[in-house]
Amino acid sequence: MYTRIGLTIALILMKYISGYIHAAEIFIINPSTVNAINIWKGKHTAYYIDKENKYSFREISSISFASKFQTPDKEMLVINNPNYSYWVKIDFLNQADEDYKFIFEIYDQTIDYAEVYIPTQKGYEKYVCGDKFPFYDRLYKHKNFAFNLYLPYNKPVSVYVKYVPGHSTTVVGAVKTNLVFISYALKEYFYLALFYGLVLSLIFYNFIMYVKMRLRYYILFVLYLLSVGLSMASNDGIGFHILWQNLPSFNNTFLHISSFILVATMLLFFLEFAKEIKFPMIVYTISFIFIGLRFLVMLYNLWNNGSLNISPIDLTIRLFLMICSIYAFMRGNRSIRYYMIGMVFLFFGYSVRELMSNGILGNNIFTVYMHLFCEALQMILISLAMSDRIQLTMQDINKKQKLALEQLAETNKETEKIKISLEQKLEQQIRAERYVSEGMQALSKVLTAHLNDPDVLYQNTLTFICKYFNMRLGTLYLVPFNSEKLVLRATYAVHDSEQILYEILPHEGLLGSLFSEPTSKIITNLPEDYYKISSGLGQSSPSVAYIEPLSFNNKLIGVFELAAFSEIKQEEYYLLKRCLEQIATTFNNVLSNEATQIMLKESREKEQQLLQQDQIMKQQIEELVTLKEEFERREKELLREIHLLKSAHK
Repeated sequence: MYTRIGLTIALILMKYISGYIHAAEIFIINPSTVNAINIWKGKHTAYYIDKENKYSFREISSISFASKFQTPDKEMLVINNPNYSYWVKIDFLNQADEDYKFIFEIYDQTIDYAEVYIPTQKGYEKYVCGDKFPFYDRLYKHKNFAFNLYLPYNKPVSVYVKYVPGHSTTVVGAVKTNLVFISYALKEYFYLALFYGLVLSLIFYNFIMYVKMRLRYYILFVLYLLSVGLSMASNDGIGFHILWQNLPSFNNTFLHISSFILVATMLLFFLEFAKEIKFPMIVYTISFIFIGLRFLVMLYNLWNNGSLNISPIDLTIRLFLMICSIYAFMRGNRSIRYYMIGMVFLFFGYSVRELMSNGILGNNIFTVYMHLFCEALQMILISLAMSDRIQLTMQDINKKQKLALEQLAETNKETEKIKISLEQKLEQQIRAERYVSEGMQALSKVLTAHLNDPDVLYQNTLTFICKYFNMRLGTLYLVPFNSEKLVLRATYAVHDSEQILYEILPHEGLLGSLFSEPTSKIITNLPEDYYKISSGLGQSSPSVAYIEPLSFNNKLIGVFELAAFSEIKQEEYYLLKRCLEQIATTFNNVLSNEATQIMLKESREKEQQLLQQDQIMKQQIEELVTLKEEFERREKELLREIHLLKSAHK
């Protein structure tokens, strides 16, 4: 009786002292839980951060040091500084039976280094573990780190673990009887075998499909499956257990390389599989930025032993792919529906894993294996998506073949109807291609349509820019040849002629200042007397104006003044700038041609004047020759008359 009273008082004092020192709960194993998986979590752990790695176990385990321990404020203890030493203390009390043999288990298989101090009847026994050591050095040949734990009946004991993980991790483990450990390990390895068997089956099936179909997304999916298997095997310890037992350096290498290949092939597979959808350019840009970022992270982790946490980046990538797949499905891509569902499951599974890793969710069979279940489900759904794509393609082909046969039957009846039908289809196809052509191609057609008629070219170019970029009104000014002023050459939707400036001198207003500084300007605070936009309901004022100079070889050749109700998007503005570069080149050529024509006209006029002057001179010379001849004739007559007179006088 006195023994029980003393034990009760000791327990109360130990709980009080532990609550006063580090507030961690004692992990009690009683008869009702002894045959269960007893997972110790954040509330059972007290920890101390040894930033300089200078304390020994004797100092850490001393009573004077106990006040320096603290408990985590979350469900799990999360190590965010992987290069520090974390001392973790867990207090156990066995109220079940002294005959039970217990096993102390650490769940993180990827920690670099750990020291485990297990209580014995004679004191403490030290074990060193981590994925830096060969697998066969382990006491138990299991993917997790497991150690024999002596728990005397009704006597509190403490286990100390020194973590130097090398990467961000969550401190969690379990205490099991040896029978529970064996039973759980058999079940766990069986389910993992099912998962890896599924991965290998899908790899074989999709490789055969690639050989048969020669579709690139099949080989990308095969590479994705290989990287999933290798990444999972590196992360859960199966690879270290089965494939590279005596090569611990491969753990981090395979983990980082395979996780990068996984992300890269995941992104490339999606872009290839959903290429029928015309995604905005930003989707492709973000995808390749993610690939480049993960490549740099892989190099950094290989060089720094995996000190950078990649989970938030990978979770963001999966969220990005889930959103893109939903977008593709909403755009009418039916074959991506299974892929979309798979990405939703995958994002959910890895979100649960991330919440568990950050100590927000507890460690249980649901949170530990949810990402594996969702990964397997996603791989199956992607395989279904590719099969569904082939089935839908075959249905479309069959429909087209049936339609072609019906049309071919009609061709035997009425040749003229076939001709009209083909012309109509051709015309529809041309219209469709014209409709989906890029802005630069459409602009090129506008710029090359009326090179010989500058006025039409200027007006058509301005009209195209306004309509394509949803501008409500616009004006176009150009600098004529051998001039230092802007001259109005085209307008769009400007009805008030009194507001229009037909000529603008240098430094005259906002447009005139472009002569000295030809830079783009976006004006949002427009004056009240700015151009009005007219419609059937009245007039309204634009809210934004774009002043876009046209420069060629750093010389101002013209200005676009555009106005709209709202600002255009960034990618639209980028396309506008590209269009203006092409317009500037074309307009410079047109203006040069105009200058050449003016100079040619002036040259011809001068040539005509010279011809006229030459004809006048020739005429005058002819008249002078005639006068000379007349003068000589008269002179001869006078001389003859004089001679006759002289002869008569004689």
